[in-house]
Amino acid sequence: MGLFSAHRRGFRPAGFRSPIRIHSELSLVATARHVALAASRAARGLGSGATAATNDARVVGVLLLMAAAALAFEMAQSFH
Repeated sequence: MGLFSAHRRGFRPAGFRSPIRIHSELSLVATARHVALAASRAARGLGSGATAATNDARVVGVLLLMAAAALAFEMAQSFH
């Protein structure tokens, strides 16, 4: 028999679950819920952050286009 053998402590009925095992299962479920909740909150935060970054990039792009147009206008004026 190995260290983690299924038959190490003898036979137990199929429906038997020790109180310690039940507590650890409930603790794992609660921890999984907390992790999932934190992940969903982080995803929502990243989504709004990505939207804000996209909007900022659009604003910067429009400003760069306006600056390029102004520079082109100034250069065209300098040739006349």
